[in-house]
Amino acid sequence: MNKQKSNIYGNGLPHTILEQFADLTGLKIGKLPFRYLGVPISAKKLSTLDCHMLVEKVVDRIRALGTKKLSYAGRLVLIKSVLSSLHSYWARIYIIPTSIMAKIESICRSFLWKGDPHSSSNALVAWKQVCLPKEQGGLGVCDLRRWNVAAVGKYVWWLMDKKDRLWVKWVHSIYLKGIDWTAYKPSQGSSWAWKRICRVKDRLISGYINHDWLENDGIYSIASGYNWLGEEPKVAWHSLVWHSEGFPKHQFISWLYVQRRMLTKDRLSRLFNCSELLCSLCLHADEDHDHLFFSCSYSKKILLLIQEWTGLEVPERDILSWRQAQNLNRRKTVSLIVQALVYHIWWARNNCHFNQLVWHPEIVGKRVQSDVQNWMGRVSKVRKQLVWS
Repeated sequence: MNKQKSNIYGNGLPHTILEQFADLTGLKIGKLPFRYLGVPISAKKLSTLDCHMLVEKVVDRIRALGTKKLSYAGRLVLIKSVLSSLHSYWARIYIIPTSIMAKIESICRSFLWKGDPHSSSNALVAWKQVCLPKEQGGLGVCDLRRWNVAAVGKYVWWLMDKKDRLWVKWVHSIYLKGIDWTAYKPSQGSSWAWKRICRVKDRLISGYINHDWLENDGIYSIASGYNWLGEEPKVAWHSLVWHSEGFPKHQFISWLYVQRRMLTKDRLSRLFNCSELLCSLCLHADEDHDHLFFSCSYSKKILLLIQEWTGLEVPERDILSWRQAQNLNRRKTVSLIVQALVYHIWWARNNCHFNQLVWHPEIVGKRVQSDVQNWMGRVSKVRKQLVWS
């Protein structure tokens, strides 16, 4: 027999029989790995090279959406709605290598802060903080590593609950053999994937046993596992910055404000050794976070204009203190005012610093007033449409 025709395939059939089967059915004879529903199918552990197509998809999606014209808020929406969904789809099927997750995080981080997936400049806020839920002080971006652990936890739960699946029955007969799954330890010769599943089991076991985060009568979900793995205390200011009736771009800048991560001149001097520290708006003191928003004579004029318009008392140290002094019925309105103030003071500062244009404080105050009134009018129209629809 010809040597080429004597090769044995994974299913044990000689090449000649496979060729006859292919001729009868019209199917093609392929080889592993191959793609199915956009993901690689392989009989072995996925290599970094196999997963590189996921990285390429993320970069291609960024390039296709005109990234450089997007604001911080626009990039954030893209990362949360598009880029993270690409990863979560793969994570439901495979245990993704750590190097691939690190690469995707690097791309998302660079895209968020610079609009360029390959930029290597410093981030304004650590990525770990960005991935926290908004109630905990973050931006609510999916933590890829934590999501992957929660996705693997689905397999752990199937084994613990002894779901009626062929894979679960096979594991119990080959690996566990009557051993208690909660106390099981893999042998040295076990596969990489099996060891990874066992490590995830050890990490999540307290949640499974205590039923701290199980939903729907004890049915595990990836979302509940993800939330349980990242539980942190809530921050007091999250409802001021994040609510459904605010400008996304105002909210993002306000989030940077409460994190004290805006690139004022004192931070620029520490990061890039800049020697110029004088405030561009008042030219009387060095520009730092506290001076720009509270002590600068230019900013104080804007705050006084807003006080005349709203009747609210101007805070001496922190704009956020306005929130605590208001009635519950007016909190969203005050939030809109605070966010617009922070955004437009920063806008005026940047115009002065980069374009040498100093807008009159009254004009900036009217921009704040206009944004708040227009947004409130838009929200009221939407509410009326919902009532009458």
